[in-house]
Amino acid sequence: GEPVRIPVRRVGKGEFLRRHPWAVKFSAGEGKTDFVLIPIHLKSNLGGREVTAKQRGEEAKAIVRALATVQNQFTDDDVLILGDSNCLSKDEVALTRFVFGGFRDLNGTDTATWIKSDMYDYAPFDRILVPEDQPEFQTSLLRVHKDHGFAGGEEEYRKRLSDHYMVIADLRVMDDDD
Repeated sequence: GEPVRIPVRRVGKGEFLRRHPWAVKFSAGEGKTDFVLIPIHLKSNLGGREVTAKQRGEEAKAIVRALATVQNQFTDDDVLILGDSNCLSKDEVALTRFVFGGFRDLNGTDTATWIKSDMYDYAPFDRILVPEDQPEFQTSLLRVHKDHGFAGGEEEYRKRLSDHYMVIADLRVMDDDD
């Protein structure tokens, strides 16, 4: 389907969701599992951990508040949120807001997904958040692909592709339940 801009309400002044979230629906086929995907990129850690964690928390709150609108727009409860959360820990307020909003963080073990640099160590920035109560995602696990085959190692991978490893998760294809 066509992507839909998520109607988030801006909180406070200054930078807020510089990369506005959109939603798009995918289907495994007629009458089978379908899901709505919301890619995110929350506030970076530039500016200090305490300040940026607070902003990420506000960004997550705005997204969670908009979820009912997204579910109604697509007539679907199978909403996944994934991307660069920039959260340094599963205990950060942004992630706890998503969890309280009914999601399970597949990177709840804080597995590193970001390749260290001169400025920052390895970090568990990338998250896949699945609905806690939907059967399609009950067995979903996050996998981080670190095998890249570049002779120059991680630095070559970082330079040629990304400073993040690819993360994936499975979902069960079954008869659609919504």
